[in-house]
Amino acid sequence: MDRRHFLAQTSLATSALVIFSSCGEPGYPRPEAKEPAIGLQLYTVRDEVEKGIEPLLEKIAAMGYTHIEMYGYDDKRSFFGKTVKEMDNLMRKNNLSTPSGHFYSTAFLTGAKDDLLKIACEDAATMGQQFIVLPWLEESIRPKDAAGYTKLTDLLNRAGKISKEAGLQFAYHNHDFEFVYNWSTKSSLYDTIIQQTDPELVKLELDLYWAVKAGADPVSLFYQNPGRFPLWHVKDLDPVSGQNADVGTGSIDFKTIFKNKKESGLKYYFLEQENYNVSSLESIQNGFNYIKKELVA
Repeated sequence: MDRRHFLAQTSLATSALVIFSSCGEPGYPRPEAKEPAIGLQLYTVRDEVEKGIEPLLEKIAAMGYTHIEMYGYDDKRSFFGKTVKEMDNLMRKNNLSTPSGHFYSTAFLTGAKDDLLKIACEDAATMGQQFIVLPWLEESIRPKDAAGYTKLTDLLNRAGKISKEAGLQFAYHNHDFEFVYNWSTKSSLYDTIIQQTDPELVKLELDLYWAVKAGADPVSLFYQNPGRFPLWHVKDLDPVSGQNADVGTGSIDFKTIFKNKKESGLKYYFLEQENYNVSSLESIQNGFNYIKKELVA
């Protein structure tokens, strides 16, 4: 099952909820590294999640990962059958932190009550998260015209304001459709989000794979919008199939991108994979090794 279909199905279970992940001060110290540490978007090993989250976290930590971006928050306010507190304890046990997470958002973007977002923020704060990330816009709610663009950006600004009031930072995660030029609006959705949202309220989690696949240049985006991209998804592009490739085996120039991380405002990056030529565990180990050897100064 690819990420798009997974998220679409997840929305059915979570539409009564709201979205996002978030942050607040955890109840114990989790110091930030001077340089961004190598993180993992947990969705990458979703097949292993199904086998059991406890042994999986042990394996991830043993590989050298220290940060995880969460997914899977459900309408029972739990992750994979674990309460938020139970999940937090598992993370602590394995010396892992979760500065960011993906929480689905259809309910909020179609007018659900703001208190649903606040509930998600409470649980994210328990996990020590710092960023609320909107991961996906279903096709049914994607804006088609200027009025729709304005409605969406107003909602994103509102989400950012609610998050900020809770001490959190809201961010938007892209796919490729946002970069398609819309002749009726004379802009792409991504450009509109950048231009019509408050840069202090709405940050951007740049998925490098989807951006490059859409024809965008990450480094140009950094210099045009400095400090706007505190989060990245690091995954590679197979130039033949157009699908993901293990990091370091595809066509994306990660070395140039990482050299310009300061301009982007980078705080955390997460390796992510949606399909593999090897097992998911082998893929994330390969990715970790490549990043540590080739990209981390």
